[in-house]
Amino acid sequence: MKRQPIFMKRQPIFIFAGLMLAAEFACAAITLDDTGTFFNPYSGLPNDRKWTLDSAALGDFDASGSDKLVLTYGGENLTSGFDEVSYGGVALTRIVFAEPGGQDVSIWYLDNPGSGNLVVDLTAGNGIGLSVMALSGTADGFGATAVNASGSSTSLTTTGDGSFVVAAGERNNNTSLVVSAANFVQVYSGDAGSSSHGSAYLDEIANGGTLNSGTLLNPSFTSAEGVLAVEFTAIPEPSATLLGGLGALLLLRRRR
Repeated sequence: MKRQPIFMKRQPIFIFAGLMLAAEFACAAITLDDTGTFFNPYSGLPNDRKWTLDSAALGDFDASGSDKLVLTYGGENLTSGFDEVSYGGVALTRIVFAEPGGQDVSIWYLDNPGSGNLVVDLTAGNGIGLSVMALSGTADGFGATAVNASGSSTSLTTTGDGSFVVAAGERNNNTSLVVSAANFVQVYSGDAGSSSHGSAYLDEIANGGTLNSGTLLNPSFTSAEGVLAVEFTAIPEPSATLLGGLGALLLLRRRR
């Protein structure tokens, strides 16, 4: 009997290895669907310190087709003073916060937000500044976080390929707070009550690439007194899962 070449005998294993390699390097891209901002000064503070913001109040913001809502908040009050931050009647989760110089800066999120009003209810404070971002292609929850409660920058190392990073800063006066980190795009820069707030995101996709796992970032803002950052990780592409399944089937066939 004519011998089959070794390569032919091991072909399923080679195919499996190639498929798994392709799956390992495949990553989805997170997209920014929409952004919105809101500012309310000390002079316009509601008596009950409660803001109910519809889409128009947030600059016609729409998160209904997205899988994650991210909120950055700044103001001159303590984070512990929050009674409620919700969207469409569902409470947001606070990821990170800091209180630099008596100010407050924090980043929040909600998976599968749908639509509705944003409600911010405080027991303290003298005005707010906030930004909201609607994302698609994100895994549930979040990845790495970074907090620097006494400086103008922080350090974050990403944990996944194709991530999306949001940063926020705060300082104790009414001036603009401009992002100064490379490739970060400003969302909010301005007053937050009698303090100032800044928010931004890393725009790697628009710069011709995706953010790789293990990348060290240093988001920074001009003159900030505290800076936070959060990584949101990408959902693996369906093709990666499919390739992994095909590879497993070929391996089973080889064993038989």
